[in-house]
Amino acid sequence: MEFNWEPANEAERSVVAALERGAGQEVARLLMSEPLYVPDMRDGDAENGWLLRQRLPLPEQHVLVFTSPETLSWVLGDLVSRHWKTSFGELREQWPGTDWQLAVNPGTPFAVFLPIDGVPKLAEGEETLLPLEEMRQRTTEQALIHMRQACRTELAGTSAGDRNSSAAHTLDDHEPANELESQLHAATAQRDGDKYLESLVDGSVIVPTTEPVPDPAQAPDALIPWRIILEDSIPTIPVFSSNTGLDRLAPPESSRIQISFRELLANWPSEEQALCVNPGMSTELFLPGDAVLGLAFTILEAGESLAGEHQPEARP
Repeated sequence: MEFNWEPANEAERSVVAALERGAGQEVARLLMSEPLYVPDMRDGDAENGWLLRQRLPLPEQHVLVFTSPETLSWVLGDLVSRHWKTSFGELREQWPGTDWQLAVNPGTPFAVFLPIDGVPKLAEGEETLLPLEEMRQRTTEQALIHMRQACRTELAGTSAGDRNSSAAHTLDDHEPANELESQLHAATAQRDGDKYLESLVDGSVIVPTTEPVPDPAQAPDALIPWRIILEDSIPTIPVFSSNTGLDRLAPPESSRIQISFRELLANWPSEEQALCVNPGMSTELFLPGDAVLGLAFTILEAGESLAGEHQPEARP
């Protein structure tokens, strides 16, 4: 896959230009008149399905549609070997249900997500299309809400229906439990991202684990039993700046390990896992896996060490 996506035909250039202008009617009319390309997912194996969810972590059920074979290939690569050409009318006739969303060119900088019945309404001016930057922001917010709710339910050992899902839309504030939390609170209040990361990198964090770690001092030299949330969609490793923070979501007896944040970076499993610091709290931070590894590289490039200076502790 090439790094930069470029429109492959005149229709795509028109869609991009219309999105940049916020011309929703024009976008919808193009979708209703131009050929559409649908990946053939029927013969995909379980591994390809998992890889697809990593590449396109969409929180809802979506039908993937592309405006050119080239864009389809750019996004999906070798995950899909075949596709078919269709029209909006044919797509609408075969639509699987009202709970499915249409995803046009997902994975590109100019993706569009909307209900299938929203396209003709948009074309007639009955609905409007959000500006592109706001669409991207809302997509990011929805992914964060999805991740936050998963942390609340999975760490607590409950099902999604057992907890108030509306709580995932808000961030909790609380009194700092240690010096690191005081620093993170101050940096968050000042909107100082550099200060936040500086404090985090020099501190230690509580990492939920899938099993007890008998000898925490040896954990960085072995495989940490990471507690990974949303393994099938947006694999996320939650960490906390205090035991108190984790105890707000998980039972106090749940397994965990305390290590320096530098050690966490040194042992990060791969770019496929995202990091979430203090999920659901006012000091929440979400970093994609490549950004986590990039932070580790930046520290090493500056000539600093990823070794911690404190003695790790584990519970229980």
